[in-house]
This record gives sequence, C-alpha cells and structure tokens, in this order.
Amino acid sequence: MTANASQGSADSGSRGPLHAAARIAVIAGAACSIGLMLRAGQHTPRFLLVLFVFWVLAPFVALAVAQVASWLIIVTVIPLAVLVSRRAARRGESA
Repeated sequence: MTANASQGSADSGSRGPLHAAARIAVIAGAACSIGLMLRAGQHTPRFLLVLFVFWVLAPFVALAVAQVASWLIIVTVIPLAVLVSRRAARRGESA
C-alpha cells in the first residue's frame, strides 16, 4: 500500500507537456486578443478602450485564478483529507 501512495504523489507532482502547452496557448491567446482589440480600436475613446481591455482579459484572468485554486486544493485539501482518514482508520482499529 505504501508503494501505491508514493507513486500517486510522484504522479501528482509532474504536470506533463500538455499542461505546459495549455499554459503557453492561454498566454498567447490573451496576448493576441489584446493586440487585435487594440488594433481594431485605434480610433475609439481611451475610456472605452480600457473597458474593452478588462472585458477581453476577464476570461483569461478567471482561468488563471481557477488553475491556482485547483492547485491549492490539490496541495492542501487532499493531503489533509488523507491524514484525517488515516487517523480515523487508526482509531477504528484500536477500538
């Protein structure tokens, strides 16, 4: 059982090439979206352009926040749940 637990922790730490490619694609998409929006809005008022920048960047920021939140859940909540379940199992064996 300990061998499986150690394999699981090693797998959860490595993110793989698809994760890196997805992060690069999101950054490139955000940069291209902003660039195209600025190009299309050359003759618009600055205030409206600033509002559009926030509108275009909002999905990318939300994606980054969701990724950080999921990483925090993996790093903090799952190990805590494992610890609590192991202690509960030990108490059940001793009773």
